[in-house]
Amino acid sequence: MEEQRDFLTSPQIAQELGVCVDTLRDWLRRGLLPPPTATRDGLRLFSKGWLDTARAFGPKGVHA
Repeated sequence: MEEQRDFLTSPQIAQELGVCVDTLRDWLRRGLLPPPTATRDGLRLFSKGWLDTARAFGPKGVHA
């Protein structure tokens, strides 16, 4: 999928935030971070703008 190149996956986001994927999923489930930008075929996809928002407004320690 060509347009998926504009998005990051859960493992990529977790790495960018300096947490494991399970922590990212927990924060999403608890509403500590905004929902993914898009989901396709079961994949959570996040835009680079989402990452900026998560860093600015997410739980303490997300400012990696």
